[in-house]
Amino acid sequence: MIIILLGAPGVGKGTQAKLLAEKYHLKILSTGEILRKAVKEKTEIGMKAEKIINKGDLVSDDIVCTLIENELVIADENFSGYILDGFPRTIEQAKKLDLICAKNNLNKPYIITLSLTEGEILRRLSARFYCSNCDQSYNSVTNSTKIKGVCDKCLGQNFYIRKDDKIEIIKLRLTAYLNQTKPLIQYYHESKNYYSIEADQDIQTIYSEVALFIDQSIKVNLS
Repeated sequence: MIIILLGAPGVGKGTQAKLLAEKYHLKILSTGEILRKAVKEKTEIGMKAEKIINKGDLVSDDIVCTLIENELVIADENFSGYILDGFPRTIEQAKKLDLICAKNNLNKPYIITLSLTEGEILRRLSARFYCSNCDQSYNSVTNSTKIKGVCDKCLGQNFYIRKDDKIEIIKLRLTAYLNQTKPLIQYYHESKNYYSIEADQDIQTIYSEVALFIDQSIKVNLS
């Protein structure tokens, strides 16, 4: 199983990814983490990527797609599939992912889009904060600490706000999303494995509806 979560920053993709990963025993693949791993391990493709990064340039689609393919074809008995975090970002990457799945006899991905209004996205992102000790993320609007001022995970009491969660930066990130990632929704919209849901509902409701769609789709695909 492969799940792709689409949506602007702040819609809750990370939260839903964790819930779905637990339910379906999936591994969350982050392109950023995969890239850093390849660079750290000094693999051939990692060294090639490092040179590009050091120049301040963006890593090419070919390199990103090769790294993703290398992960997808690894047989890992601990997981029954993957959730792709940060991939694909462009239609070109989506087309290459289609080819990767066909070439390696992988199931077609389930594409889940989480939608929110721009005003709500700004409200949520500007309310995010993180534990200074363990980096656990929280949101004073949707998912705050159980005990005020105390981290649920490590009981730390110091928190910080990321620089890219400032209103000015958030607006730039939204613009980048609209210009680059949103066209993916149009690309995937006709797929029978595509599902869109409004993300202004509570976390459990969104999770339950997405899981129901996936379970029903699995039955249809197996019939």
